[in-house]
Amino acid sequence: MPLYAHVTLGIIILGLAYSNSSKLSRTQCPARIRRIVKATVALSVFEGLLGILLYAGKTMSLPDLVMSATGFLHLGAALAIVTQAASTATAYDMWEEKEFA
Repeated sequence: MPLYAHVTLGIIILGLAYSNSSKLSRTQCPARIRRIVKATVALSVFEGLLGILLYAGKTMSLPDLVMSATGFLHLGAALAIVTQAASTATAYDMWEEKEFA
């Protein structure tokens, strides 16, 4: 994937995570769901910082171990964001349909 597409996708994900967080904070949904969404925003920021480190590491010739660990964390954070977003959507839907009662 070209770099500009990767960066654009990252910005879109960060924007969506922030938008979801701000919208859910205005609802009466359970605090647990709002905390999960805030954690997703934090993971999105962490993901962006790791992406910047990966890009900078290529230009600065960082050691392979650092680049591998950063790449592993970048992938792990991406998977965690997807997982948390799906979990939040399910939990919010269950709350809205009054399935918790």
